[in-house]
Amino acid sequence: MTVFLTAHYFPYNGHMAKLRGNRIRERRLALGITQEDLAKAVKMSVSTINRFERNKGDAKASVLFDIAKVLKCRMEDFF
Repeated sequence: MTVFLTAHYFPYNGHMAKLRGNRIRERRLALGITQEDLAKAVKMSVSTINRFERNKGDAKASVLFDIAKVLKCRMEDFF
């Protein structure tokens, strides 16, 4: 029997995205890194980093991995 899971089973969780954004910002500030420095290090625009931190967008796992490397933490720390 094959079961196909749809978005119904895995709804977008805005609360988790908000938590991730807050944790990215907190970690970045704790290390004294600017949004500009983080954006340059992960090859993204400052506005994209700003969107993540303001919880207006959610980052892909590969982007979170890159951000975690720059912020010297594990990707899991954002969840």
